[in-house]
Amino acid sequence: MVLALMLLIRLHGLVEAKPSSPLIFPLAAKKCLGAKACVSSCLQSAEKYSAPCAACFGDLTACTESNCLFPCLKSPPTKACADCQNSKCVPAFVSCSGIPQSDLPPPPPAPLMVAANATGACSDDADQAIWTAKGSANFQADMTKCGTSCMGTHDCVAKCITTAEGYSTACASCFGDLGTCSSKNCLLPCIGGASAKCNACQLAHCVTPFTTCAGVTPPTN
Repeated sequence: MVLALMLLIRLHGLVEAKPSSPLIFPLAAKKCLGAKACVSSCLQSAEKYSAPCAACFGDLTACTESNCLFPCLKSPPTKACADCQNSKCVPAFVSCSGIPQSDLPPPPPAPLMVAANATGACSDDADQAIWTAKGSANFQADMTKCGTSCMGTHDCVAKCITTAEGYSTACASCFGDLGTCSSKNCLLPCIGGASAKCNACQLAHCVTPFTTCAGVTPPTN
């Protein structure tokens, strides 16, 4: 499974006992793929934490994977990832570990939001008006409906999206490409509809080409 453990990287500055400490959390995350017991054991071996203390870090990774997978897949860590973890995982980590939240590094700043790439197929005024008014909010539902009914076939998905939202032919073609990519690369994790594993697979294989094509970025949840 693709990792969503960026809080471990954000928290690397908490441990100052050894020069190697800043590398421990990301290495533990990558080695263990977010498995709670593995992360706990890895940190005990690397930093000599007590078992109860290391278990708090294991809980933290498990919480992040369960609740913040999609917003935390990107690297470097994003504000959306930090906001999700601060809301859903950090309070329990602070209570478990005794490390004050004020000691945690601040989240990264929010990026400047660009509505569309000037060269994107969905960058004209009409498509942008649709995307802003309803397309972004309906993105997940539209792609689930059209991708499932069309079985990922490009032309079918594009036509379905045009019927649903009214995008131009060029813009809808990017959605068709996304449907084809998902069918080709993420069929098994996405066959049951939207899920953390499906989102992770699409982000790894299909979201970047779609964003480049369309000039819009899909919502993260």
